[in-house]
Amino acid sequence: MGHIGSWLPVLVLLCSSPWPSAAEDADVEAAEWARVRRHACIVAFNTRRQEFKELSSVMAQELHWDILRRAGNPTVCLGEGHRFFFVLFFYSTWRTDSTTADFGACVPSACDGHVVIDEILPAMYHHFFEEHADYRPDGSLD
Repeated sequence: MGHIGSWLPVLVLLCSSPWPSAAEDADVEAAEWARVRRHACIVAFNTRRQEFKELSSVMAQELHWDILRRAGNPTVCLGEGHRFFFVLFFYSTWRTDSTTADFGACVPSACDGHVVIDEILPAMYHHFFEEHADYRPDGSLD
């Protein structure tokens, strides 16, 4: 039994390695890759923001937020090497019934769906979101 006990500390030491595992390395690498892709997407969008907006649908405030050119221009968008999304937009506030709208959005090829939803569409249609916010900049409700 003394022989087995002498191996036990070595086994514990091997199981609690101070170096990251391959899975931890992969998680860190994936997170870094996602950060790089997100940055590339946002830079590409900001560099040609007006072009992407012209190839996408337009929400017109003066027309009670009607969507103009609903389909956008997918042929030109894709032909120029960008990505094109058909978006189903759902929103609801305490002041209105739930509403949906569908429209087309042209985005840089560097953008994945998550970045489009979280970053690009809010940037492209910021005037709509600002107009329909239920709170003021100080956090109080309208």
